[in-house]
Amino acid sequence: MADAVGVNLLGFSFTSKDNELSTQWGFRYLGRYYAYMSGKNPRFDEFSPGRLHLGMVIEGCKSRSIDIVELMAPASDYKRTWSDRTRRLHNVAMPF
Repeated sequence: MADAVGVNLLGFSFTSKDNELSTQWGFRYLGRYYAYMSGKNPRFDEFSPGRLHLGMVIEGCKSRSIDIVELMAPASDYKRTWSDRTRRLHNVAMPF
């Protein structure tokens, strides 16, 4: 889905049989993927579905020729599994 200014909504879902394990919604803008909102099924926390799913999201972005993935705040352990780079967050406004 794209609008007139080139923002593409991307959604990723990690499922097993009839169970949704985790979901992530974000957008592609100027060649980057911005991981905007994610959620997970707490029944599967012991298996770290968020961490596993994020790896799949990164692979999915790479297959779409997206080389930069902005994981957004807050910095979390499951995000740090995939990157050790963090930045200080300042006010951000992106008018589309």
